[in-house]
Amino acid sequence: MATEEEDPRTHSLPPYPQMILAAVAASGDKDGTSLSAISEYVESSYEGQLPPSHASLLAAHLTRMTEAGELLLVGSVYFRPGPEAP
Repeated sequence: MATEEEDPRTHSLPPYPQMILAAVAASGDKDGTSLSAISEYVESSYEGQLPPSHASLLAAHLTRMTEAGELLLVGSVYFRPGPEAP
């Protein structure tokens, strides 16, 4: 039987905004990062650790971050605000 130290699900996840910003940065795509690309990055980075409500949490945090100006949504892709953003 696995101990708590060996169980990857017991490790704490970074906050969703941190995971989202990491996904956008990792994509390096000047044309923006789609919701599916962000989700795939987070899922592959934290495989087996995400809650069942991951899709809903991701969507909610993307909405909040966009409303707060932490991300820009242009069409269906996300950008970090800055001089290179559209």
